[in-house]
Amino acid sequence: MKVAVLRGPKDFHIEERPMPEIGPTEALVKISVCGICASEIHDYCETPAGSERVLGHEAVGIVQEVGVGVTKFKKGDRVTGVIMQGFAEYGKAEEELLTLVPESLEDSEAIGEPLGCLMSGANRTPVEYGQKVAIIGLGYMGLGFLQLMKMKNPVKLIGIDPREEARQKALELGADEVYHPADVPEEYKVTEFGENGRHEGKAFDVVAETSGSQPGLDLAAEITAVHGLMSIVGFHQGERRNVDMCMWNWKAFSVVNAHERHLERLVKGTATALKLIEAGKLDTKTLITHKFSLEQVGDAYDAIIGKPEGFVKAYVKIAD
Repeated sequence: MKVAVLRGPKDFHIEERPMPEIGPTEALVKISVCGICASEIHDYCETPAGSERVLGHEAVGIVQEVGVGVTKFKKGDRVTGVIMQGFAEYGKAEEELLTLVPESLEDSEAIGEPLGCLMSGANRTPVEYGQKVAIIGLGYMGLGFLQLMKMKNPVKLIGIDPREEARQKALELGADEVYHPADVPEEYKVTEFGENGRHEGKAFDVVAETSGSQPGLDLAAEITAVHGLMSIVGFHQGERRNVDMCMWNWKAFSVVNAHERHLERLVKGTATALKLIEAGKLDTKTLITHKFSLEQVGDAYDAIIGKPEGFVKAYVKIAD
């Protein structure tokens, strides 16, 4: 089978490899598509020369074979979930880490792993009646999260991103207001108390940071209300982050580290998200904007780094 092997910084090679061998509780999957995730940019850019890595963890495909202990799936089922080393013609996964894809959905809109991350993060980010919500970072995860927060009926929902087209997309998906980070109104920021310790300004009860950046984290702290909630949805691995602990402590807001480390719960969230997409409640189809072949996997990573016009999310088409 063909596999895209990363052998150094930005150095993919298409190689022939043996088919994966499955265990009794695993399924062999012929991979149709695999999404490109920003969490792997560090690997793409900085994998040491002479390495041998197969990236990709956002796969959708067709079950080709199941282990003797598998009861939930059969040959011919279309599945997604946690399928590692997805930039290959075939992959394998434990039965418990897969879920069925509804027949009405296209492969690309059903890319499962990030859907599980979105649902887990949304479930862990409570919004009470009458509260205001802000989303910082309007890429695929931010625009998905914005839709899920919209379902919780906040009295105000705003989106913040440097890119004009991202802000416009947020308006299409239900944001009440959108801003460039440099143009966020000062009245939305709370960085000091008023007289007698009163909370001044119009800061947000719930702020979701989905940018995965230091500036996004800084802005999130500024616009989270005193005793509000900051939900860190963005990916912050690979580089150290600094926080203004004096401000965090003084404002006494709660912090949710909205990542999911339990894979079974991630897959359960994926299944729920697929139901929302099938019901027309969650739009991922228009967020999948750029398609590449397996031979172009490096170009796909370059796209997520450079963000060409209209870019939200890229995927690799591996098989029909």
